[in-house]
Amino acid sequence: MKKKIALTIALSTVLASSFVGSCSRQPKLPTYDDKQFTIAGWWSPYEQTAESYTLYKEAGLNTLLMTNHSFEERTTDTLDYLGSNHTQKSLELCREVGLKAILNYGDWYYSMGEGKNYGETPFSTFNYYGEYKDIIVGMHVVDEPSVSQMKKYGNDSLTADYKSVYSVPYMVNLFPDYANYNSLGTSTYEDYLKAYGEEILSDFPNNAIVSVDYYPYQRNSAGLAPSWLMCYEEIAKLSKKYRAKTHFYLQSATKNEFVNTLTEEDIRLQAYVALCFGADWLSYYCYSMPHTVIGEVAMYDECLLNMDNEPTKLYYYAKEVNAEIQSFASAFLSYDWVKTVGFTDEKDGEFAVELLKEKRDFSDRKNVKNVSANGDAIVGCFENEDGEGYMLVNYSLPSQKKVVEISVTLKKKRGFVAVYGGENYSGEPQIIQAENGVVNIKLKAGEGKFITPIK
Repeated sequence: MKKKIALTIALSTVLASSFVGSCSRQPKLPTYDDKQFTIAGWWSPYEQTAESYTLYKEAGLNTLLMTNHSFEERTTDTLDYLGSNHTQKSLELCREVGLKAILNYGDWYYSMGEGKNYGETPFSTFNYYGEYKDIIVGMHVVDEPSVSQMKKYGNDSLTADYKSVYSVPYMVNLFPDYANYNSLGTSTYEDYLKAYGEEILSDFPNNAIVSVDYYPYQRNSAGLAPSWLMCYEEIAKLSKKYRAKTHFYLQSATKNEFVNTLTEEDIRLQAYVALCFGADWLSYYCYSMPHTVIGEVAMYDECLLNMDNEPTKLYYYAKEVNAEIQSFASAFLSYDWVKTVGFTDEKDGEFAVELLKEKRDFSDRKNVKNVSANGDAIVGCFENEDGEGYMLVNYSLPSQKKVVEISVTLKKKRGFVAVYGGENYSGEPQIIQAENGVVNIKLKAGEGKFITPIK
């Protein structure tokens, strides 16, 4: 499956200063191959300058996603598509400032910029980017296709032409489960995902990806969107079935269809929920501010940048969260997602947690006997050939400022866990020894932590 990386047990033993209790032996921490989350932003920078692309990178975005430009004039100099001047310049700047790149297939943009269609072999015909293959990590093909459109983009001759040139993910971003019948082109979300698997994912046994944009902070909503977790669960299961990478968009825009404000805790919660369902890639919607105007008002109030291409407070929130999760990416990305279970406050719990299909059953776990929580929480279970990991997330609405404690009961009464992540995390894991087999982890609002039982 994705992320299968052999663990190498460190020769030296390392202990953090925060051990619980005392022990005659010291656990051996595993070491991991160096890995990073792929992190990008939808609506890429308007200004094609080293300064603009450096600003993008300094937010913790390590990959340029070449999508969407709302310029009034749509030409080869303003749009990213195969063969455009803009794509060439984007790649040159990515090389200069040290960014990876996700190309944009852009058949729609090509028809606008060039006044004609690509033809039957677009990827081989426009195979112009060989010198940049080392920084190209994906191809964005289409956003939110219906089932009928999946047949077009999953056409065997098209995907064969793609594979003749590229060996990176063929990225199709899916509708969330709250999209209507007319958008999906089928009566159920289950059928929609099934069609994507059969039409497109099946063509990519070695480098598949499943992507979705679900935005939980909706206008006029009293809390988190209720089907958020259920949608992510379905996406994660599809990724698991096809051994695919998983990509989630994080909401970083306010007003219009969204809430009026977002906090750092709101951004952090989205990132940790995504990790709880096995995210490999994350993208922000939006990075640059869309220039679309509704009436006489801008489409959004804030994105990571404002209308003048200057950082907003959301930029600095995202920067903080990106650094936090990236600091334990090597550990997290060494494990594969298995399932996610939920816990809810019996009196005033989150209904969304109850929609998860997985039972709270840990009998299939090798190192953990049980998990419990005193409030709304979700726990992602991960494993590899050598061990297990658990993503613990406080799932209460961040504005409520609730603290949740999650108790993990190990099968070894004097076992240890390594704890990664959490607000302000930027260093080595904390090592905690179980008391009578139990490790208690407190999580602040919007916070998550990744733990691994260690020998």
